[in-house]
Amino acid sequence: MTNQQYIQNIRHLIAKDDITSAIAWLKELLEHTPLLNEVLQQSGRFENILKQIRLGMVNPAEATLTLNQIRAALLDLLSEIE
Repeated sequence: MTNQQYIQNIRHLIAKDDITSAIAWLKELLEHTPLLNEVLQQSGRFENILKQIRLGMVNPAEATLTLNQIRAALLDLLSEIE
């Protein structure tokens, strides 16, 4: 699979709100590159907000804002790769 195909697939996953899969694909695409650290940071943020949502520790508006920030960061990273 070419990098462009990876990027298109990841964008499609983000559009479908499948952030978990999008992050997994990004990790695979960026393995052994300096950009992997950015993906790992967003992955940690994503896992943390999911945990806070499960535990009822965050209000819905704040959770939505954080999830949107994560989506935007992942899309920015994809644009940078292109």
